[in-house]
Amino acid sequence: MSVAKKGMRVFLTENDYSRFMEMVGRYGAGKVRVAVFGLVGNHCHFLLRQARDGGIEKFASILQRQYSRIKGFPGSLFRSPFWAERIVDDDHYYRVLAYILRNPGKHKMVNLGRDGRSGLVIE
Repeated sequence: MSVAKKGMRVFLTENDYSRFMEMVGRYGAGKVRVAVFGLVGNHCHFLLRQARDGGIEKFASILQRQYSRIKGFPGSLFRSPFWAERIVDDDHYYRVLAYILRNPGKHKMVNLGRDGRSGLVIE
């Protein structure tokens, strides 16, 4: 998970959501596989499978740095590099998956499944 600095929003327009997801594809290639994502105005969630050692850390670092640069923020738009939690078993996986898919709706940001701000990635 990545959270914007206090009072800032990561996504202001529909184009911001689209651009961010394009960057996820570009910077995630060879590093991570995205199982599910949830994007909200001031933060984002991903359920990732690491494709190589250090892949998640490298992916998060590049994504945050490049998105902040494109949005014109000096330094980072995000409060911290990223927060990660290792999935320990199937029950944990499904709890995290459900949480991420519901999160935009919890924040009353979207109607799930209709605008691409949350979803499963089928490979």
